[in-house]
Amino acid sequence: MRIIRIWGGLGNQMYQYAFGKGLEKYTGESILFDVSVLAEKYKRNCSIEDNGSPLRFFELSHFPNIKLRLASYRQI
Repeated sequence: MRIIRIWGGLGNQMYQYAFGKGLEKYTGESILFDVSVLAEKYKRNCSIEDNGSPLRFFELSHFPNIKLRLASYRQI
């Protein structure tokens, strides 16, 4: 099993998802995705993190055909 961390903006998230799906197809291994570094829009109403960097959201949720198998905290 491999875990791929999803982070950054929409473009990065799309690339990381495609990489994970391609790796899963190529190796036959189970791929899980870690979205723990992304904020959920409905839990935080700010655009800047405490350290001054821009807050990134999980944008792949806008695409209903994308299904992610999420890694649990213990698996990460």
